[in-house]
Amino acid sequence: MVSIEGNRLSLWRSRRRVYGNVLLAGHAMGLSRCDLAIVVRRYRRAQLEVALSLERRRRIEATTFNLNTFSSQQSLSLFRFQPAHVGQLASLLDIDVPFPRTRLRVDPVECFCIVLRRLASPCQWMDLEELFGRSGSALCTVFHATVQVVMARWGSLLSEWRVDFLRERAVTYVQKILDSGAYLDRCVGFIDGTTIFIARPGGGYQHACYSGHKREHAIKFQSVLTPDGLLFNLFGPWEGRRHDMTLFHESGLDDILPDALIINGEQHYLYGDAAYVIRPWLQAAFCGLLTPEQEACNETMKVPRAAVEWGFKDVKQVCSMLEFPRKMKVREGPVGQLYRMGVLVWNLRCCACGGASATFFKCQPPTWKEYLGIAPEEGDGGVDGGGAAFGGIIHASQRTHPSWKHRKTATAARPTQNRWRPWLSSARVFPPVAGAPPAVVDRERRCSDTISVAVRGGACRCVPMDVERCCTRVRRGVCRCVSVATSGGHDWREHVFSRPWPEPRRLEWTGSGVVATRFRLLCVVVRAGACPWM
Repeated sequence: MVSIEGNRLSLWRSRRRVYGNVLLAGHAMGLSRCDLAIVVRRYRRAQLEVALSLERRRRIEATTFNLNTFSSQQSLSLFRFQPAHVGQLASLLDIDVPFPRTRLRVDPVECFCIVLRRLASPCQWMDLEELFGRSGSALCTVFHATVQVVMARWGSLLSEWRVDFLRERAVTYVQKILDSGAYLDRCVGFIDGTTIFIARPGGGYQHACYSGHKREHAIKFQSVLTPDGLLFNLFGPWEGRRHDMTLFHESGLDDILPDALIINGEQHYLYGDAAYVIRPWLQAAFCGLLTPEQEACNETMKVPRAAVEWGFKDVKQVCSMLEFPRKMKVREGPVGQLYRMGVLVWNLRCCACGGASATFFKCQPPTWKEYLGIAPEEGDGGVDGGGAAFGGIIHASQRTHPSWKHRKTATAARPTQNRWRPWLSSARVFPPVAGAPPAVVDRERRCSDTISVAVRGGACRCVPMDVERCCTRVRRGVCRCVSVATSGGHDWREHVFSRPWPEPRRLEWTGSGVVATRFRLLCVVVRAGACPWM
């Protein structure tokens, strides 16, 4: 039987060594090539397999993951977030994953990207090796360690009933549900259970996880969805054969909701399907022999109640791995924790981009800081989440640097307008170079010794001001800039890089102040659409 383990590099190396020794022994015995034809063929096959494996290993080792090289379309497809959002979330979630045994050194942004990429599709670790430049075993270690760290700190957002958060937004929820045509006037959310199909388990779990209703092995979760698209509360995992009402009793919501849903002196409630028992804090659809009025009430709640199903669908669409049963193995991985991580990822994406439920109810989701319960800092120039970015822009990848807070303060204190992308700003100032010819000064630039750069249509557009530097085309997210020799006792390269760079060739200027001769290019990364030379 052909297997992956039977074709690993170590085995092919041992086979090559064995076949080589056989060829040497045959040659010493005076055997002809015809006698050794089979051995030669196998030896060459082993040589080819080893060469291909080593070449792939070299490509992986030469790869360095850089989020800034991905366009917005690629980032949304691979990581479900835009590049700037990934860095902001890695900073807000405070992802700090230690690897004491393996001695791995992984950036927080890269840790978060590995989790997002793995959840986004049911791919194998081998498929991700060339993307992140790490082996499959290292990626697996980083993935599970990051999920464990994130859920240990932020898992309470899903498992606990956040009374204060719901009471702040209860008035909005009630009004949005009423505006959708529902007859209930104090409903704040919808409750239902969802089924996650899994691979057939062993060890005595097969009967417990088998759902007679779905005719599949599964685990169940109970969730409460709010009109803004958030899965507000999550309980599980539970055996797939359990009823929704069983999950409701086991979750303890029957003891929490009577007091938690009293808002402004009035009893508010959740709404579920006919499987739930009616309580003052839990309403359900009418069932049995219905009157015309009851049928009309059920009809008004039919579409709003389906919003909870849209939430389950959104989670599985954003995190497609959760919908692949062969990847969900109960005794081989933390299946329940992976689904909870997928729900958290969806809630964060919903805060930034919205969802089907938020669009239907026309309810604006909270910002990331509001959802995570982080107090806003003084001087924040913008609102995170909701499709907006932080004010006084510091790009995502810069937040991983130890001194990103100082950069944020400097940028916010001295912003520079950008006529192509107003949300970009540049505040790095370099000493002027003596002897530089005058250049055309843009009216929108506030500092004569600052160069503001914006990326537009794949080209890096620079405005040189008393500095001998210009930018050329941007290729695949890489800005190729020209460096110049230092003068006047200043070395502006010390402001950006710590290692020396080769001296450029002689530069000549035309009357319009544009470089016209040969020069040596240095590659830098474009961050947030702005040239980091600034």
